[in-house]
Amino acid sequence: MAILMDLPKEDNVLYTDFPNAYWSIENIIFSTLDGVAYTQFSFFAYTSREAKYKGMYPVEATLGWGGPIGLAYMPRLHSWEATFPTLDIFPDGIPVQESDQKDILYGFIKDYLDLSDVVDVLEEGDE
Repeated sequence: MAILMDLPKEDNVLYTDFPNAYWSIENIIFSTLDGVAYTQFSFFAYTSREAKYKGMYPVEATLGWGGPIGLAYMPRLHSWEATFPTLDIFPDGIPVQESDQKDILYGFIKDYLDLSDVVDVLEEGDE
């Protein structure tokens, strides 16, 4: 699962508006500190789903003249690193499947950040 949400030019290094940027939860980590369980995760924005999965590989020239500047690029345009007490996110326990964890995390993010104008994107294997 992922979501589509606008990324304004003021909030990314390319200073370009990205309507329907592809936002993805990644790097879910569960830890304990002083007897309290925490959940940490990253919430990244990409120009598109394809940009996320292409990664930082060389860009192929297709124009037939000139070429891209640089051999690789960073597809991430915006990042939010979050840490919350696990009970705030998973009051009924942590699901075993990562996809189920992400379903709950996306709902949590939408509520916590008050995101109402987003589109849920179901990935292959999501039900």
